[in-house]
Amino acid sequence: MPNWLDYTVLALFPIIVSIEAKRGFGLALFDLAALLAAIRFVPDMIPDAAGRFRFSPVDSVNQAAVYIVLCLIISGVFIIAATTVYNETIRGISSPNAFFGGVLGIATWIAASHILLRALYISAGTQLYPAAIAQSVIAHQCLDFESFHNMLYSLITWAIRPKF
Repeated sequence: MPNWLDYTVLALFPIIVSIEAKRGFGLALFDLAALLAAIRFVPDMIPDAAGRFRFSPVDSVNQAAVYIVLCLIISGVFIIAATTVYNETIRGISSPNAFFGGVLGIATWIAASHILLRALYISAGTQLYPAAIAQSVIAHQCLDFESFHNMLYSLITWAIRPKF
């Protein structure tokens, strides 16, 4: 049964996809790259930044707040720089621009959902999963990408399987 977290993640879907479709392929690509860069680099910065900045007296909640703030800063700087470069170099792309922007919007939605769910996971502290994530239908997929990894494993083993 879906819970509030599933509804929140699903509510983000049409918002993010429509924004990225309107922005177009080039800018949507930069948005996705910015979120992926934040997902990759921010976890390494959390211990140092959480010691310097206090948003909450609870350590796990402070780490989650630092995670969100650092993701916003890193992706924001990346998006501003990329948008400036994009506007100065690209003058126009053909008509499927909005369609491919929407397709990249789906990937951006997954990345944004991952960041929000990771912050919720970090705020739980030493628990395996917070109750909201444990009872969620979508959260495990956006946080751990279990189905995606299973699909990749199936494709790889199918590709190396002898075909007689």
